[in-house]
Amino acid sequence: AIKPNIVVQGQSVVLSDLFEGIRTANGTSFAAPIAAGMSASLWQAVPQATAQELFNAIEQSASLYQNPNDSLGYGIPDFQLALSLLQDLTNTRDLGLAGSELKIFPNPLIKGEMLNLAIPKDFGARVGLELYDITGKLVMNRQLTTFEGRARIQSLPLLHNGLYLVSIRGENGQRATAKVLVD
Repeated sequence: AIKPNIVVQGQSVVLSDLFEGIRTANGTSFAAPIAAGMSASLWQAVPQATAQELFNAIEQSASLYQNPNDSLGYGIPDFQLALSLLQDLTNTRDLGLAGSELKIFPNPLIKGEMLNLAIPKDFGARVGLELYDITGKLVMNRQLTTFEGRARIQSLPLLHNGLYLVSIRGENGQRATAKVLVD
């Protein structure tokens, strides 16, 4: 298991002091209240999320999520990104988009936005993704880790406007495809 799961600021933390007003201070004892307060705010923003979905979104949003280590775990969480992940997850769950086919959103994809995938759950936790342009040329090949049938591509190569084919391959060789329009 990766430990710590996440890290938060413990140096130059802005806080309210009864005697000095607003000031900064250092100490690891500030980390847990910061993480707890941000997590509570996140859950309040998306109350239909489960505790595990909240936990997963916070880890997925962290700065070292793709390459965790034993010093910083998954890194520093980005709670705005975690909010987006949770909203995408609960919206697709509520719309029933996590069925037996690959779904891509947003579609059309605006350059610079993150590409979200709702993947059939029987594809497993690791899927291969291939992105082809309209001529059939492979423009990206990646391994993705899925959580609860969801994956997100945080950085896309510079793509031209147009139609692309996304093909995914599951752990047991299953395949699914979907089209995405880049605008």
